[in-house]
Amino acid sequence: MLTSFLASCAQLKEEQKMNNNFFTLPQNCNFLVTVNNSAKANECSPIIDDAFSNKFKGIVINSARSIEWPKNSDNRNSFVSPNGDTKGPIKFMISGLIQLPKNTLDLDGDFSHNVVVVAVNHQNTKTYSGKMNRSGFKSPSPIIFNDDESNKSAITRKYFNVDLIANLDVPLAEATYTVYATLGEFKSNELVVTTKLK
Repeated sequence: MLTSFLASCAQLKEEQKMNNNFFTLPQNCNFLVTVNNSAKANECSPIIDDAFSNKFKGIVINSARSIEWPKNSDNRNSFVSPNGDTKGPIKFMISGLIQLPKNTLDLDGDFSHNVVVVAVNHQNTKTYSGKMNRSGFKSPSPIIFNDDESNKSAITRKYFNVDLIANLDVPLAEATYTVYATLGEFKSNELVVTTKLK
């Protein structure tokens, strides 16, 4: 009971701190149902507190802070769909949000598939990195008849969801990781995530 209360206080303290930075990181959500390689928002995606605010520019990520996998698990037996989504309890999901000017890095707003997720193992300092896999073909950019500078610099918000086991080859082992995401010079918040075998 006391442990649960302390955990709730710690979560509230973290969310209050994050609110001061224009965003909130949901923790009472189910990362196991988050779709890998999806560029859509979900219940675990970071939330910009003022949905119409352009003040925040950068990357924000969210994940469970503690992940448990069944002992003797083998991710080679996990089901992977044609779009790269993973099913079952063997997941290590990161949900992220990117809000930047559309012309950043000349990507024309195609941020989701270009962001790099990094996980650094605290014990052996091994680094894992990877991106969202592309499924199908990239949709063509819309035709813009009035291609002025205001359109190119318009703030664009995109989402990404990455399974660090499927996309980064993070091993099924007990460890502690620092996880973050980068896009060019932009770097997200850092999360410390512990993985356990039960």
